[in-house]
Amino acid sequence: MGDEIFGLALPRQLRPAADPVRPSLSTGALADYAVFEADTPALGHRPAALGAEQAASLPIAGGTTLAIMDTADMAPASPSSSSGPPARSV
Repeated sequence: MGDEIFGLALPRQLRPAADPVRPSLSTGALADYAVFEADTPALGHRPAALGAEQAASLPIAGGTTLAIMDTADMAPASPSSSSGPPARSV
């Protein structure tokens, strides 16, 4: 595991009190070291093709997208809902 892990995590004891959709901003991210259980949800390995700086931005971009979709009351399209580009009438 080591330093190839990134994500949002809460200690096992605090999980029942946390809102999984909007975890507290005070859960801490600016630490020199952190230890988590292996089964902690929302942790992921850094993709090998990305540097640490690039991978660090993934949760920000994803979280921003989810917040916008939530605010606009949108949901991701299902694979069956789109069958290609819209038809054009002539």
